[in-house]
Amino acid sequence: ARLFPDTRLPGMVRSKQHPRLPLALAAALLVGFSPSRVTAASPSRALLGASRNVGGFANLLEAYRGGEFNLTTSAATPFVQKLLASARDISNAERITFAGDGDVIPLDVQRSLCEGRFLRGGADSGFSPAEVDGAYAAAYPQHGNGLVPIGCVEGCIIGSGVFEGIARYYGIARTLTPSSWQGKCFSQDASPVPANPPNGYLPGTKVTNRIKVNYGVFINRLLGLDEPLTLYEGKTRMGESWFAEGEDAVIVEYDVETHEFTGFRDELREVYPGAYIGKMYALPGASLWNGAFEVPEGEPAFTVNFMVFAKPGGNYMSAVGAPLPAGVSK
Repeated sequence: ARLFPDTRLPGMVRSKQHPRLPLALAAALLVGFSPSRVTAASPSRALLGASRNVGGFANLLEAYRGGEFNLTTSAATPFVQKLLASARDISNAERITFAGDGDVIPLDVQRSLCEGRFLRGGADSGFSPAEVDGAYAAAYPQHGNGLVPIGCVEGCIIGSGVFEGIARYYGIARTLTPSSWQGKCFSQDASPVPANPPNGYLPGTKVTNRIKVNYGVFINRLLGLDEPLTLYEGKTRMGESWFAEGEDAVIVEYDVETHEFTGFRDELREVYPGAYIGKMYALPGASLWNGAFEVPEGEPAFTVNFMVFAKPGGNYMSAVGAPLPAGVSK
């Protein structure tokens, strides 16, 4: 079936509009999950200021310094201010210290945010897709020229539309749990180059997705499934944004291996210290789910917004291909 996306989100502020993934195509997400590849998360910690060469680029590994974030840009937008207000309410209720004036959101608050009314776009929550776009747009130029957290980070789909609901229940027939996508794992290791890379192939660092499954307490404990699996390897690099022509973003591509995420591309920007807005697109001309659906050639199709949250005190690296900070050489 060849599908022609022709709907657009209202109130967009981006300079380059893309059609949204058609409902029939997105509905396949409900049963499209197949955990065919499971990779063990290998935690990596970098020494402050250490650097490595990855695919011809040097990426700087350093402890995050949130105090350097310009809090007058994306952090001052309505969406981020509402996010911080929600985080403060949660931290007060759970007696967790969080000021929201540049400090990274605590881990326990991150998960509560993902499960809460605001990010899920509940009635009267104040959530606005247009404000999400406004915060994302205001995050350019990127803080630190594009920093990526190292290790596994919390994440969730945000919003309450039909597509967001479908994405949350992605693969529930096999994972037996809603909201199975729960973030990403960013590695400082170079992503393998395909045997026959396409023209224009760009190197990056490894990234996988955190997928939560629930087969019951006994089976989960027996198989070690209490924590999300790390699946669907891709690569992270700096690249051109599809949200706004002529701007950049941290890009996640799935052209390293063939799996269920291969037909998609993510881009992210940090909108507050340790808090990233992500946008997921279906690739133009992509043949998804063994040829069952095709995305038209020419334009990518926007699917959903999501967020990931870095760990407080965690290490970061410059995205491969990003300019290094002043005074740092390869």
